[in-house]
Amino acid sequence: MSEILAGNRLFAVHDRAGLLAFMGARSFAAIIAVADGLPHIAHAPVLIAGEEAQFHLARGNPLIALAAKGETLTLLFDGAEGYISPDWYETAGLVPTWNYVRVAARGRARLLDRAALAAQVEAVSAHHERALAPKPLWTKAKMPDGAFERMLGGIEGISVALETIEGQAKLSQNRQPADHAGVIAGLTARGDGGSLGLAKAMQSDWSARPR
Repeated sequence: MSEILAGNRLFAVHDRAGLLAFMGARSFAAIIAVADGLPHIAHAPVLIAGEEAQFHLARGNPLIALAAKGETLTLLFDGAEGYISPDWYETAGLVPTWNYVRVAARGRARLLDRAALAAQVEAVSAHHERALAPKPLWTKAKMPDGAFERMLGGIEGISVALETIEGQAKLSQNRQPADHAGVIAGLTARGDGGSLGLAKAMQSDWSARPR
C-alpha cells in the first residue's frame, strides 16, 4: 500500500503504539475517501479500539455507502503546529519554517451494527467526559426516555481496520540543540495555547532523536 503522508523521512514517526496513543488522545479526525474521481471528506470524533478506529456519521453521508461496500478510508489527525521564526535560532542565516505533528491512518471500512453503534456513541462521550472531572459524568441516563434510540436512528457507525499508520513530527529535530531550545523559548514566550502546545511537543520523545 502506498504511503499516505509525503514529507522528509527525517521527520517520520514509526512508533505504532505511540501513533495509536496520539490518535486516541487527539480523537477528532478528517475522514477521506475517493469515489468516481472525487474526494469525499467528513469530520468526526474517533474512538480507537485496539487496531480499529470507530466513529459515526449522519445518515446520508456518502462515506456510509462507501463503508458498506468495504472501501478504503483514510483518517487524518492534526496535532500541534505553528510558525517558526528564524529570529529564535542561535544560528544565523536560516529561513522561516512551520513545525507540526500529523498522523494518518488507512484501512478497510465496515458498518457497525446497532448494538456496536450504541456502544461507540457511549464510549466516545465517556472518554471525553472523564477529562472534565470532577464534574459528574454525563450519560445517556440523563436523556428523556427514547431520545437515545431516536438519535441512533439518524446516524450510522463505521469501523476502519487500521492497516497503515504513518506519522510526521517536524519539530526542529534537524536543528542544533541551541536552535531547538531557542524555538521552544520563542514559542513559550508567545504564551498562547497553540504555541505552548507546540513547545510541549518539541520536548516530547518524538523530538528527542539525534540531531
